[in-house]
Amino acid sequence: MTLHPDAQQFLDVIAGSGATLESAGVPVTVARSDQIHAFFGLINVMETGDRAVAEAGAAIRDAIAAASA
Repeated sequence: MTLHPDAQQFLDVIAGSGATLESAGVPVTVARSDQIHAFFGLINVMETGDRAVAEAGAAIRDAIAAASA
């Protein structure tokens, strides 16, 4: 996939933030989907939106369970 240079720069900043958090001991999971910007909010419209929301929900549940153990 070819990205506009501005978009690539934004993704590089996000990746750098994830690496900073990870080096501070914060668990980080990165998931990338080649979809339109708002796909995450398109649950029940796009299968990728459904899957992304389910994955995020599972990650949040797992993090809360681990913190509560």
